[in-house]
Amino acid sequence: MCPSCGAETVSIDHAVPDEREEFSGQVLDDRYRVTRFIGRGGMGSVYKAFDRFKAELVAIKFLVTLLNPA
Repeated sequence: MCPSCGAETVSIDHAVPDEREEFSGQVLDDRYRVTRFIGRGGMGSVYKAFDRFKAELVAIKFLVTLLNPA
């Protein structure tokens, strides 16, 4: 769950932030059909998607996790 708004989150372990079309066409959590890349910022990449349960367009942000090898 998102700590800010309480929305359900979906974990994607194989995210590759340098490939813009990595998720286009995929269905996440049997609910969200990713349609296209929107943009990239300092924290991750944003994609346009269709919520199949609510029948509406949404934005999905894939956050980049930076690991600090100690």
